[in-house]
Amino acid sequence: MESVSGEAINRARKAFPAKQKGHGEPSNLSGIDVGAYLDHYGVAYSVKANGEKAMYNLDHCVFDSSHVKDAGIIQGHDGVLGYKCFHDSCQDKGWKDARLMISGNDSLAPFLHGAKQTNKEGPMPDKDRTGLDECMVGFSELLNMDIPERAKIFAWLPEGGITMVYGARGIGKTFFTLSLAGSVASGVPFLKWGEPSKTVGVLIIDGEMALSDLKERLKKLLIRDPIEPLQVISSEVAFNKTERDINLVDGAQRNDILSILDANKKIRLVIIDNISCLFSGIRESSKDDWEQVTPWLLAMRRRGVAVVLVHHAGKGGDQRGTSGREDALDTVIKLDRVRGAPDDGARFIVEFTKSRGAYGDEVKSFEASLDLDSNELWSWRPVEESSYERMLALAAEGVSRVTDMAEELGLSNGMVSRLKKQGIDKGDLATGTTIRLMDGG
Repeated sequence: MESVSGEAINRARKAFPAKQKGHGEPSNLSGIDVGAYLDHYGVAYSVKANGEKAMYNLDHCVFDSSHVKDAGIIQGHDGVLGYKCFHDSCQDKGWKDARLMISGNDSLAPFLHGAKQTNKEGPMPDKDRTGLDECMVGFSELLNMDIPERAKIFAWLPEGGITMVYGARGIGKTFFTLSLAGSVASGVPFLKWGEPSKTVGVLIIDGEMALSDLKERLKKLLIRDPIEPLQVISSEVAFNKTERDINLVDGAQRNDILSILDANKKIRLVIIDNISCLFSGIRESSKDDWEQVTPWLLAMRRRGVAVVLVHHAGKGGDQRGTSGREDALDTVIKLDRVRGAPDDGARFIVEFTKSRGAYGDEVKSFEASLDLDSNELWSWRPVEESSYERMLALAAEGVSRVTDMAEELGLSNGMVSRLKKQGIDKGDLATGTTIRLMDGG
């Protein structure tokens, strides 16, 4: 249990006098109807009021649910709101912080004293209003709005963007995302995209790797020390310190992450590795189960924080589980094995199966390969070059049927035929080389 200093208690007692002249909902305060606001968002409380102010005692602090009956919202007679918690760890939290935790950026207009809304069925109670009537924007107004363009770290990774990287077990997903983290935090080039447009802080939430392995991988993959914060929340450290596993199905833990982001404004990228380990209890095939996580991802988007989710591929090669998981995503990247190539570590085809707002060469498929003994670590080349080289290798091994080559390379028969012609034109294949379409061809 967190200790509370005597000074903090004295401050809190001054803010929350123990004796109140009256009880029940205040009737003569201006501004927000705090009771209706708390009822609407399901926050449990009790209230004491007099003619000058009201105190809404919360059952649980909105920043730390272990702070029981120790926090509340104060409303002055002029409608000014404040937030106080008895605990030292919450002393820097005010009403704006509490509002963000309770209702995000939702409009407070529906909770103003005297606010009313009507519809065809008749008057709607204030506490049931959503404020959407004030959110309508006309076409002309929309055209004249000054809407800043979202800054992009890479063409496919905007601030506030939500991305999934998935692939088969052992293909190199973590190498890919840790290298991405190092690039974004230190400004070094990453694969075909070169240097990030800006450096930002990164938070890595790891759910399965031993801390020693994570340390060694980061040491090998970071070419240069970060110039922005690079933070790690490890499942191993979390269990050692709290005797609890990280499970982001738990709303309190998700709120912890939001609090971390609010306190560390430089962090603009969160990498979650991986869905299976960090969202225990969610049925992967259930869209409804995943929908409880989506609002949390969108809360990070509203903060301008990009998210990269790491996930496994299923037996069919697509991301495992419900396709509904992709609905809110901006980008989906599939890491696929290089067909017909030896299994020699982190070598894969990078394929964009969904890309919102990025086009052309930036999201064109390519082959990536990691060499931990190289100073540059990563190399890449267009898929066409990789396919051409593998076609030549198969031809040298005596594979001659187009259908066999196509199956081995994961290409169409027509593409293999074009590669063969290219090889002959370049002189890499002898003119008389026969790559047969059928056994008798």
